[in-house]
Amino acid sequence: MDSNAFSSPINSSVQENLIKVIGIGSGGCGIVRFIRQVRLENISFATYDANVIALDKYEDISIEIQFSKILFIIAYMDEVIGMETIPVIARVAKELNVTTVGILIIPPSYDTTDGKILEQNKSIKNVMQYTDSLQIIHGKSIVSSLGADFKIQNIINQHVLTIIGDIVNIITRNNMVAMDFVDINWALKGGGLGFVSSGIGKGRKRIENAIQDALKLPLCDGLDISEAKRLLLNFTYGKEENVSLLKDMDTIKHFIETMSLVETTFGFERGSNNISENAVKVTVVASGFEKNEK
Repeated sequence: MDSNAFSSPINSSVQENLIKVIGIGSGGCGIVRFIRQVRLENISFATYDANVIALDKYEDISIEIQFSKILFIIAYMDEVIGMETIPVIARVAKELNVTTVGILIIPPSYDTTDGKILEQNKSIKNVMQYTDSLQIIHGKSIVSSLGADFKIQNIINQHVLTIIGDIVNIITRNNMVAMDFVDINWALKGGGLGFVSSGIGKGRKRIENAIQDALKLPLCDGLDISEAKRLLLNFTYGKEENVSLLKDMDTIKHFIETMSLVETTFGFERGSNNISENAVKVTVVASGFEKNEK
């Protein structure tokens, strides 16, 4: 790969470019290569493994994202190129009115002594200044939750795929109750620290079970959903499901009432081949959390 230029998709089109995913540094580029194999629709990709400040590649960035509506930027905390480049790309995106989601991975091996924590908080604050939403994946939380025997990189890849894939699905699918880019943009634009997660619920309390399943993931580590400022919930039912929304809506409204200080919106979707009968999947997009600093 030419380190002095973006690696752009073959035969990219304006429609595909509405959602852009950029990987920075060796870690971010590796995750982008993984996601490309899944072949998500309506997305184009780019990778960058050189410092855009040193190379003065602002014009290249503008061209690459000029038709985008949502931009995901993926980088690792322990790679200087990522921490320096996310704000640069995000600043260009802001000038083009592109909603920017930073996905920052803190690997399990990252030094968490007091000095490094202060340095980490300073770096995160700098990234948050320019991105609309920042999603942080803590490698140590994954290890604590799942154990060291799991292949951590595979789990991280899947978490990033969840964040991007679930947002793309909400935007591009036909929902029973309208939910589209406007709703996603509302949840993310200027949202600050947040998370995107999903869960599956079955049985009589499938709505409650789905929400609980989504919120127990390591991705949500340290974030209390009741402290979010904005909350988007999207519920997906199976293809053969004869959905009666009245009971489920009562359950959802009861849950929302417990989030009295959180602005909330929700939608419904039917037709997924991946959801079994009498089950429901919920995608949670939460933003507006305060960053706790030492």
